[in-house]
Amino acid sequence: MVISTVQVFRQGFPILRVSHDYDGDWQILCGTTLDTKDAIVACLGCAYQRDKTIGELADMPRGVTLWADLGSVNRNHERMRMANNKRCRFSTDMP
Repeated sequence: MVISTVQVFRQGFPILRVSHDYDGDWQILCGTTLDTKDAIVACLGCAYQRDKTIGELADMPRGVTLWADLGSVNRNHERMRMANNKRCRFSTDMP
């Protein structure tokens, strides 16, 4: 299951945050809204059809959130893992 927003799925906003939650669900967000009226629940296949680069994140472990680095060319990302309520940062260049 994917939790996303109207802005991402219907208005074409860029995906700037992807989270693979501990329960196995995914969040695919644009960072423009936290309003529940903008929320959409979709299947992962629909998200992949919306943006095929999501496939590059298929091996992303549960509990990891990835933000796009807006100062880059959309390929340098920062991953953050939540572990025991502590944030552990590490950077990675996506292929």
